[in-house]
Amino acid sequence: MSRHMYFHREIDQLKKMILQQGTLVEDRLRRACTLLETRDEAQAQAIMVADWEIDDMEIRVDHGKKFAEPLTYQDQKGRKVVYPEPGKVNLTVKNELVTYLDQWLTEMINDGYRRN
Repeated sequence: MSRHMYFHREIDQLKKMILQQGTLVEDRLRRACTLLETRDEAQAQAIMVADWEIDDMEIRVDHGKKFAEPLTYQDQKGRKVVYPEPGKVNLTVKNELVTYLDQWLTEMINDGYRRN
């Protein structure tokens, strides 16, 4: 398979993941609005704890250049930022997140995620 086709499959998978994340965000927002009315602190805490599922990686996708670049990563241990301020690049974090993104997308393809 050519690199061109491989890249397009990765972009398609990113699009699918973005839609899935959008659905998750919509559900969490709806639940949060309901909790504002009911004031259920236990459920509110559960939503906040699970928020890392939504915010774990921010990726910039440039369709024109056919390019995907991780920008931030967040988990329960903390947050990593590739561009901590304008004009500054944390190359250690960038290389780590590029490797992670590549492995993650490869695993998704290997697990059978396909273009719809």
